[in-house]
Amino acid sequence: MNEKRFKEVKSSVAGGKLSHPADGVFARNILSSMDDFRKKIRFNVRIERTDGTKIEGSILKVEGDNVFVMSPLEERIPFSEIKKARVAI
Repeated sequence: MNEKRFKEVKSSVAGGKLSHPADGVFARNILSSMDDFRKKIRFNVRIERTDGTKIEGSILKVEGDNVFVMSPLEERIPFSEIKKARVAI
């Protein structure tokens, strides 16, 4: 991928839209930069489960169909059990 195209792609991703097919190199670059971003900034979330319990904590990782949240212990929450999730301010 040439440098000009990479800059255009990078700016379109930064704007919140991805209007082109991603090749393997581009996908690896984006995922690695997202992972670096996640390591620097933690997002606190409030998650309400389908059984009515609520959890507030930091997202550690998303793996497969599960979200791992630190609150104060690490919990694995399957997507199927999440009724509502929002970023805690």
